[in-house]
Amino acid sequence: MNKYIHLVQLFMYEMPKSLRAVLYFSLLTWLFYGYKQVEGYINPVVVDFVIEEVEQVPEGTRIAGTMYKTRDCTFEEVLAYSGTNLVDVNFVDVRNVVSRVEGSQSWGWWIVIPAVNNFTLYSRHICWTGPVLTKLYEGDIPHVD
Repeated sequence: MNKYIHLVQLFMYEMPKSLRAVLYFSLLTWLFYGYKQVEGYINPVVVDFVIEEVEQVPEGTRIAGTMYKTRDCTFEEVLAYSGTNLVDVNFVDVRNVVSRVEGSQSWGWWIVIPAVNNFTLYSRHICWTGPVLTKLYEGDIPHVD
């Protein structure tokens, strides 16, 4: 045990300051990199994303609902996959897509093209930590009458 204490003392007190600074910087860089890998799960931009309305239209499936934006990040895009296939999402509710303010809000109508029964929906934002990908929804599109 004394051997380990001695090694810690060597690292903390007897190592050149420049080398210690490089090691701390490397450690902080790796910690930040690790955080970025899980940021969308532990600190998502949008939570409580719920599909509340569904309509089948000739172009595809129209969906609308509610969500809660937790962070003041700039919206980049929404991505949707049905299985391994990328599907398109068109925003019908706004003329120009904007970055929403924080808080509880409604969204939609969005049209998922082509019509699918099951999909995974992601949003991409730019936050002060860099790009963040948040999984919004995964599963069957509910049949709301």
